[in-house]
Amino acid sequence: MTVPRGKILDEALKAELIPALKQAQTPHNADIVKHCQYHCNYGHMTEGCQALKDKIEELVQASHIRKFIRSLLPHHGHPNMTLTTLKTKNALDE
Repeated sequence: MTVPRGKILDEALKAELIPALKQAQTPHNADIVKHCQYHCNYGHMTEGCQALKDKIEELVQASHIRKFIRSLLPHHGHPNMTLTTLKTKNALDE
């Protein structure tokens, strides 16, 4: 089971781990059924966004969100933990 990229994006934005992007221009021939929360435009789905996948991978490699992702999986961690609480907890642990 994996955590949806949209959920990770929401929590990363709240914790200020990912800066909010300005709305990208939707390409002229874009599929307007597909919306990307990360780019705030149409043409591809958030779950298929390669740029967001790469950004999340950067955060995972830097250990910023590994605990958060585990906490969202069934039977792991604290189900109410968010990136904001994790960021605060990590700052207190240091």
